[in-house]
Amino acid sequence: MSANLQHNALLFLVCLLFTSCVKDVDFEEAEEITITPIIEANLVFFDIEATRFYDVETDTPILSVSDVTELPFLDDTGTQENLLEAEFTFLFANSIEREFVVDFEFLDDDGVIQYNTQTTVNQGFSGDVRETEFIHSVVVPETLNLTMANRLRIVVTIPSSDATLQGNLVMQSKATFYFEIKDRD
Repeated sequence: MSANLQHNALLFLVCLLFTSCVKDVDFEEAEEITITPIIEANLVFFDIEATRFYDVETDTPILSVSDVTELPFLDDTGTQENLLEAEFTFLFANSIEREFVVDFEFLDDDGVIQYNTQTTVNQGFSGDVRETEFIHSVVVPETLNLTMANRLRIVVTIPSSDATLQGNLVMQSKATFYFEIKDRD
């Protein structure tokens, strides 16, 4: 290619670059930023032996066992303002020959239930573990009640018990939180 032709081609490209269409940037629009993070977290785990449901010293059944777990992030202002949905997954493995009712109570600082749900765990059999999966979603506007809590009390109730009861009830759980965070300038 001749030097003159190269020069003309380069001049043409430079002119094209400076005269091409460019969309004006709306800086007002640029300030409206929304992010939608999804956070997964392990929640609670337990392994309850059948012997916990019977007091051999007093020869009496214990029909209910409970425990409380702190969830300090749940009642945070940012969580309250931005949480769209919370999905809880509970997986139970039961080898106790009883069906169970499990209550999930989300409590505030004063121990008042702000949100609750319940499930039934399938009866297990001696030497045969039965699994039950419970998935529970909380969506707006119920997420506000959920985020007024900072503790989770799980109450496991058995219909009957005796000294011969054997096996274990194991639970694993996770929570998935769906947020929408908008820039609020």
